[in-house]
Amino acid sequence: MAFLINLTGNIILSFSDISVYYKLFVFLIMVLGPIFVFTKGIEKSIALKAEGNIFGDDGKSKYLTILFLLLAIVLRFYKLTSFHLWPTGDEALQGFFAIDLLQKWNWHFFYTTGQHPPALIWLLRLSFGLFRSPFINLWFLPAAFSLLFVFIGYWAYRVLHQNKTALVYLFLLTGSFWPLYFGRFCVQGVLLPFFEVIAFLLFGFYLKTKIQRETYFWVGLLGLWVGVGTWVYPSWFAVILFLTIALMYAENESIGSKKGIVLLYFSTLLIGSSPWICAVFTEKLGGYILGVSLLSGFFGWKEQLLTSLSYVTCLFWGPLKTGVSFGPLWGGMLNPLLDTFFLLGATRLYLHRHSGGEKLVLFSFIAFLMPGILSADHVEMFRIIQLIPVVLFVVAMGLIDFLHRFPRGLRMPFFIGIAVLSLSMDLFHLSKSSNGVDENKIASSTIRDENYWAYQKLKPTADQFGPGLVFTDFILLAHNHSLNVACFDFNALSNPEFRKQDARWAGVITNIHYGEFLSKRYPGSHWFPITPYPVEDGGSIVGIIAVTKANQSELLHWARVHDYFHQLSILSENIMNNEEEYLATVQKLPLGYSLLSGDPFLESCYGEWMAQYHYGNEFTFNIRALQRAIEKGYPTANLYYKLGNFYYLNHQMAEAKKAYELAARSKPNYTNVRDVLGYLNKAP
Repeated sequence: MAFLINLTGNIILSFSDISVYYKLFVFLIMVLGPIFVFTKGIEKSIALKAEGNIFGDDGKSKYLTILFLLLAIVLRFYKLTSFHLWPTGDEALQGFFAIDLLQKWNWHFFYTTGQHPPALIWLLRLSFGLFRSPFINLWFLPAAFSLLFVFIGYWAYRVLHQNKTALVYLFLLTGSFWPLYFGRFCVQGVLLPFFEVIAFLLFGFYLKTKIQRETYFWVGLLGLWVGVGTWVYPSWFAVILFLTIALMYAENESIGSKKGIVLLYFSTLLIGSSPWICAVFTEKLGGYILGVSLLSGFFGWKEQLLTSLSYVTCLFWGPLKTGVSFGPLWGGMLNPLLDTFFLLGATRLYLHRHSGGEKLVLFSFIAFLMPGILSADHVEMFRIIQLIPVVLFVVAMGLIDFLHRFPRGLRMPFFIGIAVLSLSMDLFHLSKSSNGVDENKIASSTIRDENYWAYQKLKPTADQFGPGLVFTDFILLAHNHSLNVACFDFNALSNPEFRKQDARWAGVITNIHYGEFLSKRYPGSHWFPITPYPVEDGGSIVGIIAVTKANQSELLHWARVHDYFHQLSILSENIMNNEEEYLATVQKLPLGYSLLSGDPFLESCYGEWMAQYHYGNEFTFNIRALQRAIEKGYPTANLYYKLGNFYYLNHQMAEAKKAYELAARSKPNYTNVRDVLGYLNKAP
């Protein structure tokens, strides 16, 4: 009865729309209330655990093990390139850096504004060198490492815990929502669970070995691997903390000197993490970490508390605040059934909190949750992805305790029934996270990313005419880099397999207002609006230009300028939290002006690029950049509109109104400048 009450409470918390106050009441009465009954049941079931294999010698265990391993493969590679219709901006950013490394390698360590280590990007560089499909390039690695996480996690559990209960843990690794979900995104953090279970496996080998020489071998390898883990994701430091404490706490009878073991561990850890340590000083780590915490001064205690609590509630029932990244869409990361088993397992751990293993599990849960708890900006579940093995371990303990309450002959049928029910719920949850659509319904899709719609025009052209010159980096950073990545298999500007001189066509994505000028400049070219819901500056357009003898040299010159813009994009994505590099980049911007050769389109693009940087507390430089773009480039409505915006920000109201009026009189004009003028005219 207590189990059913707790399960009902978890269902209500996960799926109902009742107020927070009612949910708090349900949590206290229906979730925490049954703990006393769980405690009594656990005490009664302890004696049953000496029975050996909880399923007896039933041959079904072996068949289920094989079935779960095969199912793990299918679930992770099913619809590999169509599960998501289009990469997210974060995913595209990883591919963008990998493609750049494919053209010219560098040893840059910290990437993006998040100052993430390079392991994923370096591996993607290899992936983009192997496969032609950019979508396989992006999504194969996450699926593969999610699968390896299952195999190695199962192995580590058998080494650290008990073979007789490993089948239960294998099922949770195979078919739970969170392990399946993280393998569908190519973002920073996706490698961490694999690195984590490898570390647990090495730690298990250290604990189990009885030969002193082998003990030192495994400790040295463990320290080296833990050090290399710093190349993966910032949250890895929670794993370092846990494993270091666990190593000092754990006992092994074959150890001659614990001091020697600890010294060896820290020595090899230092070797493995030495690239990270060097990069800390050379690339100025720390700006992002401080910026997302309470120490930045941008967030109050209430917001910090709400964010911290949401990391916990996301695990079980869903977030307390909106805007969760890579979080659950239907309840929590655990379904209500697994929520109940988690509480049962957590109760068992608490009752045995004074024993060594249980104490370490409780400590790991707290340590692994801290990277999320200490974040104040928003909830991003990859910050606590290291919790997956621990959370599933606690669930497994609860499920095993539950099965122990039944006669041995009934345990396997009950387990299979629970597995089918849990897997059904989690597969339904996983389907809700897919935005893939049937190809016949693409035209009616509500995909908002204009890069997707540009790709729909460029891909058929590439299929017909072969590789082309696809100018993806003339647009501003706010448009993201998904088109750059998606076009990799036919873009002669980014794929080193193709020669630019052999391209028979060119594709240009740019602001819609440049379309009329460029269509006259390149007769016979075709231009298509690609912004489903036009924004303030009118949206974007994609053009397809046939490369001819008359325009080839001009387009190849564009290609050289495009390389310059590409390098600006690379720099800009990496310098947001490094004040010194940001200022150095801004100071070097004028050096690229000599490449433009008086080309009006390039002048316009360059002016917009210059205007997107911050030069201090006033906007004179931004205004000058746009004024020059209007004077020497195409005098379009979007440039006048942006000029008016910067005058407004600079408190030059008369100049702002004049610029807005020039935008309104421009032809064509797709901006919302008339709404802005209406607002200014009504203002006192």
